[in-house]
Amino acid sequence: MYSLDVNFLKDRHLETNTKTTLAPQSRGSSLKEQIPLVIGGAIMVILPAITGSSLLVLNQLSSSKEQSIQELETQLGQLNAQNKNIE
Repeated sequence: MYSLDVNFLKDRHLETNTKTTLAPQSRGSSLKEQIPLVIGGAIMVILPAITGSSLLVLNQLSSSKEQSIQELETQLGQLNAQNKNIE
């Protein structure tokens, strides 16, 4: 059938004097442009490290509390045995 050929680029009036921002820079990216990347990388490393270290500390604390509970239970058993002997 019929095909519609519309060229919208002809309708645009682009100035040739303006500098396009889409052109790649020849000197590379500057330090100011890399700051968000560096901050994101640091956060990506720091947050899992904090999580892992907190898990290790919590596991160590819980195991030490379990040991102290076992010691108290053995002392309670000894005291109960002494109480029965006294009765």
